[in-house]
Amino acid sequence: MNLYNPPPGCVGTSDVMTSNGSLLNVTYDSANNVVVYNVCVQPNSWLAVGYGTSMTNTDMVWWSANTTSSQQLDLYSTGETTPSIDPVNCYNTTYNINLDNSVSFTSTRFLNPNIGNETFVITLGVNIPMIYAFLPTSPNLSFHGQANTGSWTMNLPASPPAGCIGSSLISTSNGSMLNATYDYVAGVVVYDVCVQPNSYMAIGYGTSMTNTDMVWWSANGA
Repeated sequence: MNLYNPPPGCVGTSDVMTSNGSLLNVTYDSANNVVVYNVCVQPNSWLAVGYGTSMTNTDMVWWSANTTSSQQLDLYSTGETTPSIDPVNCYNTTYNINLDNSVSFTSTRFLNPNIGNETFVITLGVNIPMIYAFLPTSPNLSFHGQANTGSWTMNLPASPPAGCIGSSLISTSNGSMLNATYDYVAGVVVYDVCVQPNSYMAIGYGTSMTNTDMVWWSANGA
C-alpha cells in the first residue's frame, strides 16, 4: 500500500476524461443526501459540466486549476456565450494541489438546492444527459472551442449497489474488495470495503500475523 499526499496527478477511472487528462466522477452520497463531484483538473486549465444537451438555458458548474488561485464557480448559460456566475453557489468545494500542479476538487450539492429557478434538480435513478467543456491552455473562463467539448449520460442509483463492483487494490477469490486512499483535506486514511454476504475480510499492517495491527469487516445482514 502506497498512499500519496498529495497525489502525483490526475489518475484513476472516471465518468469524464478530457483529451488533456482532466477527470471527473459523479456519485451520490445517500448518508448525507448530496451529490459528490470528484474532479481533477490539469494545471492552468479548466473543466466545466452542464445539465442538458446544449448550452442553451443550462445550469453549469466550472472548476479551474490555477495553483493557489484555483476555484469552482456555479454558472448559468443562456446560449453559446460566456455563462454568467450564479449569485449563490450551491456547491461546497475543497481542493488540493497535486505534485504536478494539477488540482483535485471535491464538490458537493443537494439534489434540489432550492436556489432560484435556474438550478437543475437532480433525480435519482434516471438517465440525465450531460455536457462538458474544457480549455487546456488557460485557467480563465473564456471560449473553449468546439473541439474541447463532449457529452455523457449520468444516472445516480437511488438504491444501494447491486454488489461488489469496480476496481480495487484487493479482490478476494469470493469477490470481496478493498480500496485504501488518503483524504489529504481531512488528514485521514479512507478504507472503501465491500464484503460478500455472510463472510468477512481483514487486513494487517505487516508481513505476517505476528505482533500485527489489524482491522476486520464482517457482512452479516442489516
